[in-house]
Amino acid sequence: MQHILIVDDDETVRRLLQIRLEMQGHLCLEAEDGSRALDALQIHHFDLVITDYEMPVMKGLELLAHIREMPETLRPPVIFISGCLTDDLRHAALEAGACTVIPKPYETHEIMIEITRILDYPRKHQFKTPPQSQTSITHQAS
Repeated sequence: MQHILIVDDDETVRRLLQIRLEMQGHLCLEAEDGSRALDALQIHHFDLVITDYEMPVMKGLELLAHIREMPETLRPPVIFISGCLTDDLRHAALEAGACTVIPKPYETHEIMIEITRILDYPRKHQFKTPPQSQTSITHQAS
């Protein structure tokens, strides 16, 4: 069982993703913005963070910057999602430490493939960016 933090201001998006992940045996915690996500990261260890970009209080890029400042042994991999994805935002998210960037709306099976790929990446490489899969949606046009 792996612990996943889902960060999105849209409760429906959080709930649907949580249900799907919990069906696969993962334990999920939700946060409605980057600030609440940081609070959760100070209390709990997560194996993965999935964050939206556009949120009130603290946007996804700012959250990524804070995660990048965490000690390497505590830093979870991050999937960055956005409904307003541009090439510049994609590049900024990857530079800030996201493992992959996924445009919204996304197909549930596509994000599940990326989640599985990242969570299954060997633990010895836990703090390095997993290699991109052949079916990666990181470089799709938005």
